[in-house]
Amino acid sequence: MRDAPQAAEADGEALVAPPFEEGPPPGPPWDLALAEAPFAFLDLEMTGLDASAHHVCELAVRRVRGGVVERELVSLVRPASVVGSSQQIHGLDDAALAEAPTLASLGGELAEVLDGAVLVGHGLAADLAFLSAAAARGEVAAPPRFALDTLVLARRAIFNASYKLGALATALRLPPPAHRALADVITTMALFEHVQRLLRAPTPRALWQVRAGEERPSMRDDVRAALEGAVATTGHARLCYRVPHRQPFEDVLAIRRLEPAHVEGRLLRGGNVRRLRGDRILWAEVSERPAR
Repeated sequence: MRDAPQAAEADGEALVAPPFEEGPPPGPPWDLALAEAPFAFLDLEMTGLDASAHHVCELAVRRVRGGVVERELVSLVRPASVVGSSQQIHGLDDAALAEAPTLASLGGELAEVLDGAVLVGHGLAADLAFLSAAAARGEVAAPPRFALDTLVLARRAIFNASYKLGALATALRLPPPAHRALADVITTMALFEHVQRLLRAPTPRALWQVRAGEERPSMRDDVRAALEGAVATTGHARLCYRVPHRQPFEDVLAIRRLEPAHVEGRLLRGGNVRRLRGDRILWAEVSERPAR
């Protein structure tokens, strides 16, 4: 297996990972099939980076189910502060925003678009911080506690020099973002579709369980179920695995030991025994026993 990435972990006792921390509530939308679940793709443009001092100046959110846009809210937003130097990023000036609605006046419609949907964004922490600050001021409802970040999903599924939205769009030939809310939502939608094909997750919850860059190993529920099925039947699983800073690879693993957050076995190519971290497995399925 000379051309395959070195996937072995350090020798020693198995690292037993605790269960996932408190996750999204059971039932819809998180446990629906991906084609049936509603997703709300969100992007905001802001007057600066500090959620306590700056404000939203543009908003776009698309509610999508099964590839069909069910509802959309796109609007400039009149901020409570001047645009300042952020104009160099998004191109919006104070004059363009002077007659725009306030975020508070859009709050009811925003809540309706988000209601019962899985929130999705790229680098979502900043957007959530601004929505939380606006909620604290009484302008909008508090944002959902749980959401999907395509930045995390891309870091797990794709090897790329940069995980900025524009860099990923260029590398994957997606619609380009433009530091405008709707354009960036469209790019995020295309990126989400791309990474979910690579990850083969059956539900939004399985995507929420995707981890990237964490020291503590873990394993998605659907990956574990596939590996347990392999152990109970053929003893072999076909899987896709990605070591950090490497392209993912596919191989068949003859399973020797399945642990809470690792699986150990012999890979078909090269015959090497590997102990694989569960969070680095993009997908897994039962495989027939290879012919000798």
